[in-house]
Amino acid sequence: MTPDFTINREHRERLAAIVRQYLDGEISAFAFDELTDPFRGSYDKTVKHVASTVWFHYDDCKNHFVNLTKPEWDYFQRLLLVLDSNDHIVKTTTLCWRYSQLLALLSFIGFALAAWYCGFGIHLLLIAIPFGIVSIGIQRYRNCARPDLPYSEVLLPFSTFSELASTYKSVSQFRKKRHPKHLPGPRIRSVTMEVVVSIPLYCVWAVLSPVALFFQMFPTTTTRTRVCEA
Repeated sequence: MTPDFTINREHRERLAAIVRQYLDGEISAFAFDELTDPFRGSYDKTVKHVASTVWFHYDDCKNHFVNLTKPEWDYFQRLLLVLDSNDHIVKTTTLCWRYSQLLALLSFIGFALAAWYCGFGIHLLLIAIPFGIVSIGIQRYRNCARPDLPYSEVLLPFSTFSELASTYKSVSQFRKKRHPKHLPGPRIRSVTMEVVVSIPLYCVWAVLSPVALFFQMFPTTTTRTRVCEA
């Protein structure tokens, strides 16, 4: 399938300006989220990717100014490099089978047998809790076991150093900004706040574990990115 290399120069320049405003501390996370949201529907796939991926690097529940670690800051700089160029971010998604899918299948069957033996009723919410613990464990394992390409921390969204060098050469006016040493630590929410926010999620997850286990039986997806010319 041929990648979509449609480019919208205006969208790229506007989004790059918004990202730089955020990095310079001129706008907060809430304003940054509001300004980048329209670009998540851009027909320029690179603009759409950048606008979507930056969402994972700020808190949209607590307003704050830029708070990025050095690897995150450098990642933003590489995204800006792509936006300043006419190159494109191309995503490739592959399906992955793991032993955790077998565990999810066995757990789902276990819950179904328990439901058949005990009968249907409100008591199934209690029976679901142990299976919910298994489901949460599966997800945490998958989050820790995600394969990373060598040097991915210093390359993403590029896949090779040659891609990075090629794009850098094509944008002679681009200058990478150094990570400000005065930025606060990487934690935005306190540990207590993170626990308070997580408790309702895990409670719902536990009682609805059959639904989670059903979807965990299917193969996971691994997404790789590369940067190429049109």
